[in-house]
Amino acid sequence: MTPQIEARIFEYAVLSEKPQMASGLLQKQTKTSSESISPIDPRFLLKFYEQSLKQDNIDGVAHLVNYSNRFDIDLSSYPINKFRSALDYYLNK
Repeated sequence: MTPQIEARIFEYAVLSEKPQMASGLLQKQTKTSSESISPIDPRFLLKFYEQSLKQDNIDGVAHLVNYSNRFDIDLSSYPINKFRSALDYYLNK
């Protein structure tokens, strides 16, 4: 499957609110894509981040961070402070 097709499937998974599927696709693209530019539309990455926060999908956030490092995507505008409470809960409870 090409990176572009996987990107469209990721976007479908985000729109369908299927976080496990989206997380797996991000992880796979991070490891296997030979592209130098992200094939995923950045708007879907932000939507995935927001969904992951709502669903406490910490694995998804981790895969998003790895993906953004791989493709040099700036996450500085993402509301990272919203992630802090979820992370604090899982680390301290």
